[in-house]
Amino acid sequence: MKPYILLLCTLLVVACGGPVAPASEQQAVFAVITRTSTTGIPMQVLEDLDECAPTAINDHGAIAGNCGDYPFVRFPDRGTTTLDFRGYAEDINNRGELVGYRITGTGGFQGFVWRRGTRRVDLPTLGGSDSRALAINDRGVVVGYTTDTGGWVRPFKWSQERGLVILEPAESTLPSYYYEYLIAKDISNEGRIAGQAELPFGATPVLWLASGRFIDISDPVGPWYEYMIVDAMNERDEIVALVADPETDTSYVHLWSPERGIVSIAPGSHRRWPAGIDDRGIVAGTYQTEGGMQSGPRHAFMWERGETIDLGTLGGQYSYASAINERGWVVGVAQDEANRSQMVIWRTR
Repeated sequence: MKPYILLLCTLLVVACGGPVAPASEQQAVFAVITRTSTTGIPMQVLEDLDECAPTAINDHGAIAGNCGDYPFVRFPDRGTTTLDFRGYAEDINNRGELVGYRITGTGGFQGFVWRRGTRRVDLPTLGGSDSRALAINDRGVVVGYTTDTGGWVRPFKWSQERGLVILEPAESTLPSYYYEYLIAKDISNEGRIAGQAELPFGATPVLWLASGRFIDISDPVGPWYEYMIVDAMNERDEIVALVADPETDTSYVHLWSPERGIVSIAPGSHRRWPAGIDDRGIVAGTYQTEGGMQSGPRHAFMWERGETIDLGTLGGQYSYASAINERGWVVGVAQDEANRSQMVIWRTR
């Protein structure tokens, strides 16, 4: 079955994502401090965003993230804009378009697209209380998931031109009940979509090709396939995923590619978490450097062709990575000598 288009874009503007009143913006510009990490990696410290959490960085260095319950976007040429509605920012593309989901008056979530200088666009739903926009490509196509009136979770893609399109597991060889809880998590510029099948006993990655063909990505070597959680995809269809073993409370990072299948990366730690992958196959993430399962410092890392690079801290105990762009810049948070959490960009190239 091919994806079908909901016929919502008729007379109602809101059906294709209706514009709402412009969000007032609180804007601030601060100097960027250049430092070197404890492992010798050049860093930029964004002092105006201490205690905030980044989620994405585009190729121009614009950052999306959250300060408490409020989304923000930071443009290198204009400083930081904090949006005046409660919610969460998930992704930003190279056109500076921000996506995420806002908290509604009833306590639900509604996906949105925000463009600098224009109105916020709230995305349509299927009548349920939960809609989340999780990624956007450079063509402005958004993916995520929404619930219907029965509470079922449905993956979607959305664009200004076509409105809401519900994605189906077309041509799948697995039973249909595997896909009662599907979400779309990332999209390439060519329209391929990485997603997640949430199963009663775990999770497995899936991939929609631009043709509509659906691929289930399962690890044949053991029980890992039950708990593979997609983090990001690049333009070469390589998918990086978190692999969790609930029995031992360990987590790993796996990289899947059409040519090589599944490869475990950044070995040497019992706890690792992915943060993104660029088009060269370089993965950013966080790993526990030492100690037991629940303790020990955690550091941001970058993995390239079998080599793991510890990105270090600002002199404190920990750091973590949130995303990587095509320039090799990793955005995240690092603790400094005074135990403050600072938002940083590791400039690896």
